Amino acid sequence: MEVSTVPEVGSLEIESRSVDIELAVNKASDAMKPLEIIAMSILTQDSFSN
Repeated sequence: MEVSTVPEVGSLEIESRSVDIELAVNKASDAMKPLEIIAMSILTQDSFSN
């Protein structure tokens, strides 16, 4: 009985970790959005100045 409970706990841990990773990725992409907007505005300015 004890052995069968170990994989269940492990899979729950893995699930919660993957959710944490997903949240971290979402936060990172949200942080990157302003940088992308800045980069796009710089690129468009460069193309206009040329």
